[in-house]
Amino acid sequence: MYIQSNNYLINPLFNPFLKDNYYIFEYGSVPIETRIKFKNRILKRKGAGYQKNIILIEELEKILASGGVSNFNEIIIKQLGCSRRMYDCHKSRLLKQLRTYYFNWEEREGENVSDKINRMFKCGMLKEAKNEILKIVNKPGKKKMRVNDNAALFDFCEKLFYYFSHNNEIRKSSYYFKQAEIINSKIIRSGADKILKSGIRLRFLLLKSFKLTINRFKINNLKKAAVILEKIKVNHFELLSTEQKLKVHHRLGLLYNVFKERERSIKEFKAAKILAEENSFIADALIFESFIMLRKFAENNNLAAEFLEFHKNNYLKIIKCHTDISQIMDYELNYLRFLIYSGDKDTGKFTADYMNRQLLYSRKSDALNSWYLDLSDEVSSNIAKWKITGNKFYISPDKQILDAFIKMNSESFYRFKNIYLPNVLSILYINIAEQEFWRSVNADFLKADLILKKLNRIIKLHNINISISWIETIKLGLEIFEALRSFTKDKVLIKFAGKTGKLTEMLAGKQQTFNISSDFAKLLFIKQEVNHPGFDTLINNFENKIMKLHPEQFEVIKRLANSSSA
Repeated sequence: MYIQSNNYLINPLFNPFLKDNYYIFEYGSVPIETRIKFKNRILKRKGAGYQKNIILIEELEKILASGGVSNFNEIIIKQLGCSRRMYDCHKSRLLKQLRTYYFNWEEREGENVSDKINRMFKCGMLKEAKNEILKIVNKPGKKKMRVNDNAALFDFCEKLFYYFSHNNEIRKSSYYFKQAEIINSKIIRSGADKILKSGIRLRFLLLKSFKLTINRFKINNLKKAAVILEKIKVNHFELLSTEQKLKVHHRLGLLYNVFKERERSIKEFKAAKILAEENSFIADALIFESFIMLRKFAENNNLAAEFLEFHKNNYLKIIKCHTDISQIMDYELNYLRFLIYSGDKDTGKFTADYMNRQLLYSRKSDALNSWYLDLSDEVSSNIAKWKITGNKFYISPDKQILDAFIKMNSESFYRFKNIYLPNVLSILYINIAEQEFWRSVNADFLKADLILKKLNRIIKLHNINISISWIETIKLGLEIFEALRSFTKDKVLIKFAGKTGKLTEMLAGKQQTFNISSDFAKLLFIKQEVNHPGFDTLINNFENKIMKLHPEQFEVIKRLANSSSA
């Protein structure tokens, strides 16, 4: 089954954990406009139409257009008339050329290797920069490093540490952290000048603070990182460059948000914004304003429309004036929060763009986790089929899509559960519970109970920020459906009226920062399954409250219902 979407990645038939399928992901992450221009440039060559790279491009485009993934390697190899080994060579060469074209990369005569690598990192060619560094640090028979060589080597190890950390390659990131630590000690003990020593030492402390936050779900490590950063602020702040100062404020702002110290988080982001504006760091100033808005939104969701407008108006500016790809990633992720909450029509487009950037910037681990999140969201959001009769909404689950959802969750649980990050694993658990919700009184209640207990443990252990209403709506439905098998509807109403009322109060509150259309659909489904006037009144009152307090959210629900029932 293939869920139609404007993003070819959202396809349950794809398995990006397989090397060949991941290649399709990488190729397709390059915008289609760029792929067309690249192909047209090749076609200008004499006899280009018969070249193997053109044949390969055309076959890859067919896969992306159709969503078909079965036996595509055999089909392409036959079209190319080559061996599997040569086929792999053609694929590798094509992707390298396409990425070079996309990033508008040009070699500069006489450019030293450090400047070349820095330029690659800044433009987003992280994979290529990593390969250049590895050629140097792994060069056999290298002579003993001088002081200046050690400084360059520290820079390389620092970059490799960040690269492998973003790709969740823990062993490699730990190795290069250790190498950076050794080089840091060598430089401090050497006869290098004090400025170089203090600069390397501070960079290593920043490196150490980041390493402590790699597993962002371990609170004790996060607190240690905050202590290091606060000490840098107190004792060494004036020695830092503007970029490093902004980095310290940024990390502290994120950490204090995890610690639920909202005011301290906002204070750090405000200080960073002022510093960025004073030094004409346009992209950074926009990023920190975005984070300030996100914190304020968490306290008052009525600000969503204003904050969404800010992100829409400044998106092209951040694309144009960014100096580091992480700026785009941070801004776009925050932008997505407001798009999703508002149910904006551009949500799908920017979700696809965000995942494509993760692939383009070689953040493989993030891309794989995003793939499951987006795929599961796309499939689960299509389960509930809306129907409008007069002013009343009705919900019915689509059995075909529900079956695909169950199969997808089952395969993900057994094949990928050791790969997903804790926050993604928690979504997988919720999805398994949700699939049982939609089965109503025929649900496997024991399975749902066991998976919800696993979910509760992982949320507590890793301090995961997730939509509580999503979980509570599923739990409420499962409890009611199980009760319907043993009790009369009157008794079910008496037993669950209070709990339902508390849930609807939370959903209508100002601190609800997640879109509630999915929760509303589930409440409607519960109402239909109970089929009792008292429960009808509870849900109808909630519907009226949403219309009054959050008309923008109700408009999202109406749009969703109209598009589903059309």
